[in-house]
Amino acid sequence: MRTMIRPGVAIFRNILRRLMQRRVALFLVFATAAHALLMLTFDLTDRNFGEVTIGLFLAVALPVATLITAGAALGDERAENTMPFLLVKPLPRWVVAVSSLLASVATVLAVSMIGVLLAWLLGARATGDNMIGWPAFVAMVIVAIAYSAVFVPIGLLARRSTLIGLAYILIWEGIITSVVDGAAASSIWRIGLTAYADLNDGLPRGVDDLLANLEPGAGGALAKAFVLAAVSIGLTTWLLRKRDMA
Repeated sequence: MRTMIRPGVAIFRNILRRLMQRRVALFLVFATAAHALLMLTFDLTDRNFGEVTIGLFLAVALPVATLITAGAALGDERAENTMPFLLVKPLPRWVVAVSSLLASVATVLAVSMIGVLLAWLLGARATGDNMIGWPAFVAMVIVAIAYSAVFVPIGLLARRSTLIGLAYILIWEGIITSVVDGAAASSIWRIGLTAYADLNDGLPRGVDDLLANLEPGAGGALAKAFVLAAVSIGLTTWLLRKRDMA
């Protein structure tokens, strides 16, 4: 196991460096901070803090940022034909799968943290509640893990992973899950919303409608994210092995 750690860390650093050095990373910093910047324009309360955090950050900016990042984790390697350099034998393919998933999550957290902390600071100063940003922080971690788990293997498999992801986020999560009974369970960002709702006493209006048949629970949300991560590692490992046999 110890012999796997060093190459795994090297792959993690390589992917993380590449993801962070892309010009789009700076755009993602501003995109995921949009909700915090918007909070500068009006008087904050517990409820409108939650409305902006859920409506702009959790439901839109964070999913899109994670989609773009996770899809590129291995997708860029495939597109640039540098995958053979990454898949040096006899390195187990699961090491590459784990490293790429961790690099995606780390990148998303890095670019999103500024917005979350700024919103936390603004909310705490306006409301006097120093823990007002904690639910959003926990939800951010859960959503970053869950979306990365889904889109790292999709980025490896499909050339148009960004379009696939945007269609899922905007059409399926944005429209279909709102009108089809039971479809909310297939919405990834709502996993984070269940954690947010569990940790927040002053929820804005309409959250119950967004949750639909989902029950609030931070522990359950984290467990779902880890299950998705485990499935993702298994699927990515299989795809990489299949590539070896191609």
